Amino acid sequence: ARFLNAVTARAERAAKEADWKTIAYRPLGRGAKVTRFRYKSMSGDYLICRTWDGTTEGDTDVKVAKPYLLRRSTEQTGYTYVYTTDYERTSTKISDGSEEDQEIVPAYVENDEIWAAKADTGVTVSGQDVTYIDLNLDARAWVAKAEGAIVAIFDGTRNGKVYTGHLLNLATGAAGTTAVQWMFWWDAGEETLIDANKPVVLTHKCPAYLEDDEDWSPSGGPKYMAVSSSQPSKTLFAKFTGSRTGKRYTGRLVNDDGSLGANIQWLFDGGNDPGTADVIDAGAYVKVRKAPAWLASHPHYGDVATYGEKYEADSPIWAVLA
Repeated sequence: ARFLNAVTARAERAAKEADWKTIAYRPLGRGAKVTRFRYKSMSGDYLICRTWDGTTEGDTDVKVAKPYLLRRSTEQTGYTYVYTTDYERTSTKISDGSEEDQEIVPAYVENDEIWAAKADTGVTVSGQDVTYIDLNLDARAWVAKAEGAIVAIFDGTRNGKVYTGHLLNLATGAAGTTAVQWMFWWDAGEETLIDANKPVVLTHKCPAYLEDDEDWSPSGGPKYMAVSSSQPSKTLFAKFTGSRTGKRYTGRLVNDDGSLGANIQWLFDGGNDPGTADVIDAGAYVKVRKAPAWLASHPHYGDVATYGEKYEADSPIWAVLA
């Protein structure tokens, strides 16, 4: 119970600070079922998917409701939307008439994996309820459309999630004189992701929901979102093999083809799990990432040679439901 309360508190803080995942959180019992799917196509308010176990794809199309804020039917006070496709639109702010062309980022690509749970989704198709909802673990959101790649050079200064630097001078290949600042997509700001004087690709202007983040500098220049080669290029998952010692869980990474790879160890939620009972069942999958430096020294990790590389796992996905 204490762990679920910690999970809920963390989720509520994240939702207030930045709507990274465009989902709402609430704790669930361990019996809540989460299903692994492959994305195939979309309509205005839902996705067409097929079940996927890492090896075999189902042969039946399954409707999965989009996260609430990604649906075409969703209306928000103070804005109007004109859709050109199910993943592109123009947003107009009623108070001043300003417009912004937006797209869903990251895009849904055929055979992308998603995880969905059964819920009261509020979506119906031909009078039939759509009973699954995309948990949006990849944090898709509406953002301003890219206007072509922009490259900046990091000057070595970071304030929480915000990095500062200067646009690349194409003539010299070095940093120019135009100051800019950026956040990396889905970065929590706990450690510096790149070295000074390294280039980054600024992919989008800062979306409206992050404009007022306290980490931005009033004198840092235009605000952008960025990607870096130092960030993971794909989502990593591990399978719990059933062995836990205190807070330390052990399992194996899941390869692209669904087979099991290297042995690893992980702690849940920055080590906040009290470690008094299993919070997932043997055979369950968890989303993992390499443990940041501040967490890797946690005493509950074991020897790397014995237990594998150190990772951090997201809170169990049955505790995070749209």
